[in-house]
Amino acid sequence: MDMIALAATGAVVAITAALSYLGGRWLSAAAAPLGFVDEPSSRGMHRHPIPRAGGVAVGAALAVGTALLAVPGWRPDAGVAAIAAGVVWAVGVADDRWRMPARWRFVAQLAAVAVVAMVLPVALPGPAWAWQILAVIGWVWSVNAHNFMDGIDAIAAVQAVTVFAGMAMLTALHGHGAAPWLVVAAAYAGFAVLNWPPARLFLGDGGSTLLGYLVGLGTASAVLQASTTAYGWFILSAVFFTDATWTLVVRVATGQCWYRPHRLHAYQKLALRWGSHGRVSAAVALVNLAWLLPLALLAVASPHWGPMVCVLAYAPLFAIAWRCRAGWPEAGT
Repeated sequence: MDMIALAATGAVVAITAALSYLGGRWLSAAAAPLGFVDEPSSRGMHRHPIPRAGGVAVGAALAVGTALLAVPGWRPDAGVAAIAAGVVWAVGVADDRWRMPARWRFVAQLAAVAVVAMVLPVALPGPAWAWQILAVIGWVWSVNAHNFMDGIDAIAAVQAVTVFAGMAMLTALHGHGAAPWLVVAAAYAGFAVLNWPPARLFLGDGGSTLLGYLVGLGTASAVLQASTTAYGWFILSAVFFTDATWTLVVRVATGQCWYRPHRLHAYQKLALRWGSHGRVSAAVALVNLAWLLPLALLAVASPHWGPMVCVLAYAPLFAIAWRCRAGWPEAGT
């Protein structure tokens, strides 16, 4: 990347972060009159009403940043992916305001990712449609897993910034374009300033499902194209995928009503035990940067070790989820 392109990318990243922060500041005051308010509940982690329109600011800033990056050129599959991202984001924002039925949200998410999966190139052996179906299943889970994990201050913003900044590093080291992932990291970084404990603004479903969609997009694209960067996506996303998957499996296996709101994730139990949202979110950042990022770099650099490194990345996180009794009901409930 020459100096002019580097400067241009830096400017787009800075603009995206600034728009997210400024838009978030405005929405933190305007959200309540517009009806975007998260009220406290017995299954929530907050004691006071908080505006939940952060995803509006993130999505708008990301749209501007992506449009600026797309000026030099535009591929048809990128256009489809951007439209699908808009659909997932819009459905999430609508749910933040009007509480849409879960089945309609799921149908919209499934349709959006299925359309994109059909246009992504497939370089794997065997029938392309089989790989695309698997990609859709994993992708829809990513959308919902990231939504489930957005339950305390800053955790989703920290996850977004560290995962996408890490993937920007990985893709740059391997000769791929890092700018789109830097712009995603910037959009969530601007919001993170307002979401750090005590949060002045929540991300909401619009921002959390968009985050899951983008992680799914990066992962599905890498897997379908047989890129070694797929290991990076799997490893850097390990905290969210482990906690969300373990908790859901335990709730289903123990006969609980798995789709009802709860606070049984490992991160929620740790926040209650430690009496701090910030300590848990900081711990997620530390795990991502000090443990998972080095492992992701190793797996992508030495793909023959990739599966073993993935096991090494996930094993202690599953052990933590088990130790926290994630998914099991709290005492007295």
